[in-house]
Amino acid sequence: MRQIDALIVGAGPAGMTAARVLAERGASVLTVDQAEKPGGQLVKQIHKFFGSAEVCAGVRGIRLAERYYEESRRAGAEYCLSTAVCAIEPAEEGGFDAALDNGSRVRSRTVILAVGAGENALPFPGWTLPGVMTAGAAQTLVNCRRVAIGRHVVMVGGGNVGLIVAYQLLQAGIAVDCLIEAAPSLGGYEVHAAKLRRAGVPILTQHTIAEVRGRDGVEAVVIARVDEHFAMVPGSERVLEADTVCLAVGLSPLTGLAELAGCEIAWDPVRRQRCIRQDNRMMTSVPGIFAAGDASGVEEASVAIEKGAAAGLYAAARLGLMTDEAAEAEAAPHLRMIETIRHVDKTLSELPGAAAYEGDPTRPKAVIECRQGIPCNPCEKNCPAGAITIGDDISRRPVVDAARCIGCGRCVAMCPGQACFMIRPAAEGRADQSEVFFAWEYLPLPSAGDTVTACDREGRPVCRARVGSVRTIEAYDRTAVVSLIVPSAMADEVRGLYRGKEADS
Repeated sequence: MRQIDALIVGAGPAGMTAARVLAERGASVLTVDQAEKPGGQLVKQIHKFFGSAEVCAGVRGIRLAERYYEESRRAGAEYCLSTAVCAIEPAEEGGFDAALDNGSRVRSRTVILAVGAGENALPFPGWTLPGVMTAGAAQTLVNCRRVAIGRHVVMVGGGNVGLIVAYQLLQAGIAVDCLIEAAPSLGGYEVHAAKLRRAGVPILTQHTIAEVRGRDGVEAVVIARVDEHFAMVPGSERVLEADTVCLAVGLSPLTGLAELAGCEIAWDPVRRQRCIRQDNRMMTSVPGIFAAGDASGVEEASVAIEKGAAAGLYAAARLGLMTDEAAEAEAAPHLRMIETIRHVDKTLSELPGAAAYEGDPTRPKAVIECRQGIPCNPCEKNCPAGAITIGDDISRRPVVDAARCIGCGRCVAMCPGQACFMIRPAAEGRADQSEVFFAWEYLPLPSAGDTVTACDREGRPVCRARVGSVRTIEAYDRTAVVSLIVPSAMADEVRGLYRGKEADS
């Protein structure tokens, strides 16, 4: 039987971060995951992350998967992929014995459970028809397997998962005909919803699915309004022609392996889910077994990264590789960042308006339409002129100093929510036309000089425009910065290219 210092179950962001932290401190580490590739959910997340720019914000999930895997490998951590841990039990000599589904066993002095979470389902008439799937399954098929899941999709769920996956389906050329959410307001970030609105996707709150119709697959979706008690309102039904339904109705921590190992499971009244019970050092009720990532409560991936680092430090202290005091000191900034990321002010602010870019008309000025206090600071960290200020509390809304802005466009390309724009009030020296710059992640890209239709924040066509420039550089990681020459009266309305059928007619 192989003997190691630390067994980590799950090679997602939490598991890989914990593996690196432990290996850097001299522990022998084995990370086991049943997936073919390391990274967990990161391997299918093509969007740029929110959070601290020092950790992961502004970087696509697929890049983070590669980064954390290589960092942990360089530190000395080993991986066993396409393998599941079937059971964990205390060893008589101390530590834990783990049985793997390849027939081998491992004895480890400590264990970190970073097994993640599973998607919730939503039963309704017709929910077993082919074409009804979870958002995660759709994301795997489209982003990892390059499989088009359908032609017309109804997305159910207005949290970040539903909003992000809906946008990624649009990027793949799949029409998202509607996104519905039963609650009175969206649970996800407004900047994610704004990207869908600019693409013309209707977002309906206080709506749910009444029925899915079809013979051999989804053919139509019946949606209906719900009242304040989430009961369907009679007579409010609408029939939508669609061939696919994606369910993004929440995640639940995977606690089965923890329960087999004897760990206590507790109800979290805040997140309303069963989680692995932990102390303030991230250890479970079984001494020597720690939990990190979504297994200890479903949150953002950036939180999972910080949890993984803290769990790795506390496990290193238990192994005697560092003192308890040193572990506490090094874990403190990770724990503070977790609390910062958790702090989201969902209150919507007013849009900045034209006054935000008054000044020198010969160069563009940044306009940031981040209407919520969400934890994110790539715009500040990537501004070479120091014109954008957020501060130590990265959940504050960005403030632009127009006098210092040099119009470089880095904030436009690096903003994970595509909430940064630039306006040149007098384009090409003419007061009657302006130039609007925005991020663009659809194919095909437009070309400079093209005549196109510009859209507003709701995806509605507002005017004809000429493409001024299309900027694509390696540092932007496939985010193009496109500019449109538009009538100056429309500069505060235009926010993208119209994606409707008659766009080029």
